[in-house]
Amino acid sequence: MSRFSVPLRSPTAAKIVLLCAAIALGWIYYRSRAPIGYHVTVVGAPFSVGAADVTEVAVTPLGTDGQIVPGRQVTLEREVITGEDGKGSTRVRPSMIGDQRIDMTAGNGRWSIYLRTHSVGWLALIAFLLAIIAVFVPYALGGSSTGGVEGAWYRLLSEAKGGYSLSRVQLFVWFLPTAILYGALSFAQQGFVEIGTQLSLLLGLSGATTVLGTASSPAAAASSGERAAPDLRDVVSDWNSQGDVSRYQYLMLSIVGAIVMVAAFWRRLEMPTVPSQFLYLVAGSQGTYLATKAIKSSRSTARTEQPSPSTPKSEGGSPSSSIIVPADS
Repeated sequence: MSRFSVPLRSPTAAKIVLLCAAIALGWIYYRSRAPIGYHVTVVGAPFSVGAADVTEVAVTPLGTDGQIVPGRQVTLEREVITGEDGKGSTRVRPSMIGDQRIDMTAGNGRWSIYLRTHSVGWLALIAFLLAIIAVFVPYALGGSSTGGVEGAWYRLLSEAKGGYSLSRVQLFVWFLPTAILYGALSFAQQGFVEIGTQLSLLLGLSGATTVLGTASSPAAAASSGERAAPDLRDVVSDWNSQGDVSRYQYLMLSIVGAIVMVAAFWRRLEMPTVPSQFLYLVAGSQGTYLATKAIKSSRSTARTEQPSPSTPKSEGGSPSSSIIVPADS
């Protein structure tokens, strides 16, 4: 009896996985949707309720029918923050799951906001599904060989001559977790969440490094005939297979920074703010890596463009076979 099997990394299997993940996200959205006029968020995530002049915030639990649930007391602490535009705002972090009415007082005014909150488990599930989609999209678009040295992710992260590219790997390290977390929180709140200028600059620096790193790669390395096999040592080695400490320090800084960013997100359930000092550190690390690569590239190009020694010719004008000149003379 014959068996039918589909390799997990094949385009067909990848498309099936993507379809299942999309259906699961649609089911989550259907289950978490709120009535018109309700805001949606996650328990513990910050939610803005007004300007900095809000003096009192009260929470009233509501049932699924929108009626007040009697005998249930909920406390809610408010916090005042100053945005990047210099304006202050008041926000709260909901502590209960379900529908609730938030009543606010500012001066002589009073107003209410209706809110539906979900558990952190929903957010984690959404992030997991988005991670699956991010992993399988390259296989669905470009396919992957089940045998051999190449795969969909290897083609995305490798140089033209083969071998993993540090500039592409570091962009992957920064961009992928940021995109997944931002997408998960935005999906859970059913709207785009705010992202700090520092984090945007960090991603911009990472992208610029990828562009400059690709431009500074030597043409001789890209024109070599056979593509190199996948080897993670390529990330910390140059095109001459020599270890490079500038690559190592940049890789470690990217990995540590991405891990801290993920931990900070799950600690406060918001896109973290990147300190300016860390941006300076990343910029210096990127500059060291790019400068080292540019210097090595220029030296490699200079050696390639040196004229090769000419072969002596006989009196008849044809190359002499009796005299041999060493190649390194």
